[in-house]
Order: sequence, then structure tokens, then C-alpha cells
Amino acid sequence: MLFTIQAYLEDYISHRTYQDTDGYAVSLANLYFHQRKSCSDDILLRRIGRIGTVFFKNNNIADRPAFEKSLLTHLDKRFKKTLVARHQRISRRSRK
Repeated sequence: MLFTIQAYLEDYISHRTYQDTDGYAVSLANLYFHQRKSCSDDILLRRIGRIGTVFFKNNNIADRPAFEKSLLTHLDKRFKKTLVARHQRISRRSRK
């Protein structure tokens, strides 16, 4: 699932002709995969905003918070239900 999220982000970025020279997509995919199921939107957006990157400067993206919110919306539409369902299955198994 992690690699699927990463590939989705890399495709999303490349289709918009942005350059990801420092692995922003990989960092974001890891953060989303590991923390989405336990974080609210606001907390996750703050954590996404703390990812150190030159992605926004290199691609002349002036409004980083708006871009990150849009990315989170796209990721949630595609992956959130699967992550939450998967987390619930794992939690049930560990209770035995």
C-alpha cells in the first residue's frame, strides 16, 4: 500500500510538470501511510507542512498550505477508506 501511495503521488506531481528533486513524494507517502489513520485533517496538515523540502521553491508554488490541502484531499479520496479498514483488521488480530 505504501508504494501505491508513493507511485500515486509521483504520478500526480509529474502530470502537473513539477520536479521533485528531493523526494517530497516519498516523504509525504510515508507520513500519510503511517499517520493518516490516527490523525485529524488539521494535525496531519501541520505534520505535512513540517516536511523539509525545496519542492515548493523549485516549482514556484506560492501557496504551500493550499497545495498540501489539495494533495491531502486527493489522497483521502483514493486511499483513506482502505487505510482505515486495514488498520481495523490489524487491531482485531492483535487483541487475541
